[in-house]
Amino acid sequence: MQHKIYMGCGIVILNSTKDKVLLGTRRKEPDINGYQIPGGTVDYDDGENLLEAAVREVEEETGLKVKDTKFLCMMNSFYYGKERPISIGFVAQSMSDEIPANPEPHKADDWKWVPLDAIPEGKWFRLSKTAVDFYIELLKDPTLDRFVIDSEYVNLK
Repeated sequence: MQHKIYMGCGIVILNSTKDKVLLGTRRKEPDINGYQIPGGTVDYDDGENLLEAAVREVEEETGLKVKDTKFLCMMNSFYYGKERPISIGFVAQSMSDEIPANPEPHKADDWKWVPLDAIPEGKWFRLSKTAVDFYIELLKDPTLDRFVIDSEYVNLK
């Protein structure tokens, strides 16, 4: 039996002064009504790579253009099922500090700039929260290992 694996990606988008991150509210499952960063899955059928997918997802979901996109971390989790074991986090800077339009309101809404020192508690899309938290920790300690294993990782043999 063939098992298809999906690769997830997301971008922690910073404003021009790098003291705020862009967050939205999910309008679909999983984690509907939770906070999220822009992201999605890689379209391998079109020959897309991880970085291209992350930048595409940002533009599709927010209309924003980003620059200085860099690898942030690799997250290993079976939280969303065994077909989605790996997600890649990137960090980038927005080319605009405007509140972005919402070209895909069925996926997310309420995009807003949130200060890094005021990240909200509550419900989140798990991998978005992991990426944002990791970015904040990386600012304090740039030597951190960029491979993040989910705290609730379960080996699904």
